[in-house]
Amino acid sequence: MKGNPVSVNSVLERAQRFVESDKSLSTGARAMIELLIFVLGILINKGTKLNSTNSSTPPSLDPNREKKPRGKTGKNPGGQKGHKGKTLEMVDNPDKVVPLKVNPEILPKGEDFKEVGIEKAQVVDIEIRRIITEYQAQILEDTKGKIYKASFPEGVQGSTIQYGASVKSHAVYMSQFQMLPYGRLEDYFEKQMGLPLSKGSLYNFNKEAYERLEDFEATLKKKLLESPVLNVDETSVNISSHLEWIHTSASPKWTHFYHHKNRGTVAMNEEGVIPNFKGTLVHDHLKAYYTYTTCKHALCNAHHLRELQGVIELNGHQWAKDMQDLLKEINDAVSKGSLTGEQRQGFLKKYDNILEKGDEESPSPIIDRAIS
Repeated sequence: MKGNPVSVNSVLERAQRFVESDKSLSTGARAMIELLIFVLGILINKGTKLNSTNSSTPPSLDPNREKKPRGKTGKNPGGQKGHKGKTLEMVDNPDKVVPLKVNPEILPKGEDFKEVGIEKAQVVDIEIRRIITEYQAQILEDTKGKIYKASFPEGVQGSTIQYGASVKSHAVYMSQFQMLPYGRLEDYFEKQMGLPLSKGSLYNFNKEAYERLEDFEATLKKKLLESPVLNVDETSVNISSHLEWIHTSASPKWTHFYHHKNRGTVAMNEEGVIPNFKGTLVHDHLKAYYTYTTCKHALCNAHHLRELQGVIELNGHQWAKDMQDLLKEINDAVSKGSLTGEQRQGFLKKYDNILEKGDEESPSPIIDRAIS
């Protein structure tokens, strides 16, 4: 609240710490007080219009979120310098050639003509159709009646009709990468491909891909554990009206997604990456991450920028804007290479100065001795 040196949220946090430390409270009284603190926090934050742009509130909970127009970047429209374009280029070996003759009706009568060249134009289309390959395994019988039969290719079963690898991989791609629901995929394959794929078949294709990727997943986790820095997060998903979680562990080159019904350590332990990581873990301050002590901890500055934006909008404090600018400046400097010792000291000095200014603009709350 602007103009009030005592932050309401700080008071609530202090009250929460008091409740946690007071061993004389009964279980019932503790639960009731914690519930009241929780409800007060919701009502206060709702009144101050916190959202995903100025707090850790997920975008899915933003009420009627408006998309802000992008500011001017100073760049020209279109591809930027150094950007590798994807210009459509003509090919030397087209799949089909259609000769076009000059309409004789437009030619002057009584003249002789000879062909002196052609002008080419190419049109790129796609052809969607099913291709059925029939394998005919030869069967031989010797003079003694013993049967010898040719082997089918891997994955092909005799006396059956089945979907091939191209259908399965396409279905998995559309399901897992393009995130299409089974119902829409079923409709797509039937109407566009002429293939009566059921939801059960689509599920089995995903399951088969999952099992085939087991060795790759082991390699992926090994690469993540070897990384000096790991970014981790957890995102809620709605599955059949139930809230579940997608856990993400990522380095600059490798990313692992893990689905679980739980958000905290139960899921993290089962995934198996964070408990064995010994580098620097970058996260969003979720308490579960701090239970892992084999790694160092760093907080995500994207979250810091949003929290600082909340301070700017709710309190109008200049120190928060200065800290935002400093974090962006440091990020730009690091993106260009390692910081020199002089740069480090300069940034640390700026950081300390901003915190001193923050103490002046937002002094510590007056501690009530009754709950200190």
